[in-house]
Amino acid sequence: LISFWIENEKLNISQPKFKTTLVEIMLNDKELPFEFYDNIEKDIGWDKDGDIVGLCIKLGSKNINNTENLNDILHNVFTEIIGLDNFLETNKNNYIFVILKLETEDNLEEVLNSIYGKINNSIKKHEVSIGVSNTYKYLKDINKLHDESYLAVLFSNHDIIYFNSLDTIKLLYPLKDD
Repeated sequence: LISFWIENEKLNISQPKFKTTLVEIMLNDKELPFEFYDNIEKDIGWDKDGDIVGLCIKLGSKNINNTENLNDILHNVFTEIIGLDNFLETNKNNYIFVILKLETEDNLEEVLNSIYGKINNSIKKHEVSIGVSNTYKYLKDINKLHDESYLAVLFSNHDIIYFNSLDTIKLLYPLKDD
């Protein structure tokens, strides 16, 4: 159905709400075929070399007035730094989950420092924490991207923390399904 709409140009895959819907579908349906992810990667231009990384951003605040405004600010920051077609996002409560497609020449640490700095400069009333997953090659690893970045942000103290730096969690995470 999605492919049909895209082919008939009734949907623009670059629309933020459509991207959010795609992320929600991928996170909530564990039985999607590999071809689904492969087609999404091709449709959004992620079938080139590079890595995919998940970020979970937690905004702590004394006063959250307008979450739509926050989402617009975050969307603008990611568009400016990584490009409109190089990220997917969704949010729940005060957690924003973002998937980035990094070009081969992109330096993950530099990209994250730019994102963190711009978010902090744009939203002064919020304390920003970013959890970062391991990098993967394919979008089909979206659940790992989500889980790892979410676990990492839980240990963040208003900074950037990488999942691979959490030794105890790395040992326990594979047991989560048991």
